[in-house]
Amino acid sequence: MKLRITKGKAWAGLLAGLAFLALLSLPAGCQETQSPGQVPVQILAINDLHGHISLDQRVKGRPVGSAPVLAAYLKKARKDFAGYTIIASAGDLVGASPPVSAILQDEPAVMFMNLLGNNQCSVKDRLNPACNLVGTVGNHEFDEGVGELKRLIEGGNFSQGPFLENPWRGATFPIVVANVVYTDTHKPIIM
Repeated sequence: MKLRITKGKAWAGLLAGLAFLALLSLPAGCQETQSPGQVPVQILAINDLHGHISLDQRVKGRPVGSAPVLAAYLKKARKDFAGYTIIASAGDLVGASPPVSAILQDEPAVMFMNLLGNNQCSVKDRLNPACNLVGTVGNHEFDEGVGELKRLIEGGNFSQGPFLENPWRGATFPIVVANVVYTDTHKPIIM
């Protein structure tokens, strides 16, 4: 199977997708507090998590670089903002991960992202426009091939699994990939 990355930046596609999701998923109350045509939206983007979910690093005595620390910052940013918040994973959520995530095929990293979602995010309706999460791929999402990437997103047990869930349910949020296509069909790898 051959893939081709088309010209253009992944960020452009991600931001366009985020803007579209933001317009579709705004709670009705947000529109009442704004001037006509204005909607308060903040996008909190993370990238290069690489499965670093455990509290294993400190800087000046404070924990850094882990899922609990990141979740605390995201929670505070959401609380301090009066409008609607979208959390975006801009790539490399998985891959090149420490053993705590890698040994479980990076399911813990995807599960962490799932936990950041609101009650509209679900494996049964990943494209729900009211879900506050969205992601895209970086190069490390392809470390184990497209099949494993799709398994992490869509669900299903790894051949040596199950690990955290039986069966693994996958991501509860949409993954936007517009510039990586199969060379034979020119269709995006994820639709």
